[in-house]
This record gives sequence, structure tokens and C-alpha cells, in this order.
Amino acid sequence: MSAMSVFSPAQWQQRYPGLYARVGAEGVQTCLAFAVQLLAPGAVSDPARYAYLLGLVVAHLAQLGSGSDAPPCADAAGGGQPALVGRVTSARMGSVQVEADAGPVAGSQGWWLQTPYGAAFWAATAFTRTARYVPG
Repeated sequence: MSAMSVFSPAQWQQRYPGLYARVGAEGVQTCLAFAVQLLAPGAVSDPARYAYLLGLVVAHLAQLGSGSDAPPCADAAGGGQPALVGRVTSARMGSVQVEADAGPVAGSQGWWLQTPYGAAFWAATAFTRTARYVPG
């Protein structure tokens, strides 16, 4: 199973039209090439599940690219602000200030929790970070 055979740019565009508008077709392909480095094709055996998870990774990368510190897959004309992730801990109306907290974060989880798509990916892939002992 190759990533290119299970990932559909057209389906991704339908699922994430706002992100697609920011990064375009070329940006999606570049994000996909980077996403495959983060989620190897053999990591998930079910092709439909793999395609869904890969789509979340591409969306996460595209969302990160819409800020000023763009990853390799971001369109240079992206602009925009990343979405708020976590629970709101304080808010102010004059000069608009909102603070959010994702709770305790360990290891690489913090990188994934920067966007709603990354947070969904982290939750959906919990099974890959747990071991199951099967006695011989």
C-alpha cells in the first residue's frame, strides 16, 4: 500500500476546503510528501484508516503553514492565524486576548496539539503508542 494510492487530493479538498484554498494543489502534494515521513505507509494496515489519518496529518501541516513560521509544505502566500486548540483559560474583550491550555503535554504530543487536526490525529493514533503483551 503506497500513500499516493490511498490519498485522494479531491477528497481532501472536499473535507478541508478552507485549507485547500490556502495551500492549493501544489501545497497539498508537498504536505503529503512531508506527511508520509511522519506516518509511514506500513504504520496502519487498513487502507481507509490510513487515508483518513494521512489526511489529518496533511491538514495539520497545512494549518501550521498558514502562520508566519511556515513548514516546507506551506504556500508562501498563506497568511492567517492557526485555530485555537485546547480549553479557554482566559479571555479579554478590549484588544482581544484569548489564552488556551491543552493540559499536561508530554514529548512530541505538544507539536501535534498545535492544531485541531493534529490533536485529532494524536487521539486517533493512541493505539500506535501503546504496547499489547501477548503471552507466547
